Amino acid sequence: MSPSKVEEVVQHIHPLTKVDGVGRYICDGCKTEGFGRTYRCSSCNYDLHEYCATCPPTLLSMYHAHHELRLIHDRRGCDICDETTNGLFYQCEPCGFDVHPLCTQQPPKVSHSTDQDEVQELREVQELGEFQELGEVQEPGEVQEPGEVQEPDEVEEPGEVEEPDPDRLRKRDVMYIGARVAWACMTGDVAGVISAFL
Repeated sequence: MSPSKVEEVVQHIHPLTKVDGVGRYICDGCKTEGFGRTYRCSSCNYDLHEYCATCPPTLLSMYHAHHELRLIHDRRGCDICDETTNGLFYQCEPCGFDVHPLCTQQPPKVSHSTDQDEVQELREVQELGEFQELGEVQEPGEVQEPGEVQEPDEVEEPGEVEEPDPDRLRKRDVMYIGARVAWACMTGDVAGVISAFL
């Protein structure tokens, strides 16, 4: 697809051109990773996410509906994803609420006030590169009352290994892929969505 000129999206010393299929890049507006379409200044090697290039100077967000957010350029922390903002971000001056432009476009399930643990879990899954399913901790005996331990009926000998349940493995794989896709969608990482299925 051929590049097209951009009309008055953001202030930059050279004209920006909309370009598809550039691969991975770091957005010079919000300083987060992007993939594919960019608004580019080839003279400066300057790239912007499509949304960062066209985001309005103020907006109302479902994440902070009681005040208008103002777009500014500074270094703060995003109250949605907890990552540092090194460039463009929206801010509510009365509350000190800060958010990346792309984070304002996330689905309403992620909320800065209640779902931080879920965002952190997804971030940890992505960083580990593997899914670790949380389950019950199995000990040799259960504690009934303080100081009193009930012994189990049967103890497996070392070396005995149960054959994994195929249904449980499929469920684990689906949960892992779901977590990777959710995280990739939250961060605007198109490549992450695609790689979750590879």
